Amino acid sequence: KNSFNDLVDYQQCLHFAKDDYAMYWGTDEVFMMVYAAGNRHYVGSTYNFMGDIYFKMLDAFHAGNIEKLNTVQGEANSIYKIMNDYNSLIAGKEIMRHIGVDCGPVRRPLKNLKAAESTSLLDRLQKTSFFDFAVREKSLKI
Repeated sequence: KNSFNDLVDYQQCLHFAKDDYAMYWGTDEVFMMVYAAGNRHYVGSTYNFMGDIYFKMLDAFHAGNIEKLNTVQGEANSIYKIMNDYNSLIAGKEIMRHIGVDCGPVRRPLKNLKAAESTSLLDRLQKTSFFDFAVREKSLKI
């Protein structure tokens, strides 16, 4: 898994690997960039609760609808920004708990969000398209 954001280096690795090696990408924020470069293997932290957003990106990409792709990427960017404001790892666990999958506390030295911080995170996400997708995923009860 590569989470180093040197896209030129990663693309060279993809070219070298061809079909002999699976190169896994781990930075969700540039999912579409590496997809367009040929990557098909991902390990990310937001796919658990933002899967529909990524499928919308893929649909737009394959339809050649770059305007729609940019709109959906912008939605994802808004969500990433909010998560980063609360530490993405901590925010991700809180989001999972909120949609019905309690993954337990964060590991030390990180600290779970306090109730007011959790409320603030969820309120800010409410102003994005996040819950358009997360509510549907929550109802799946996988």
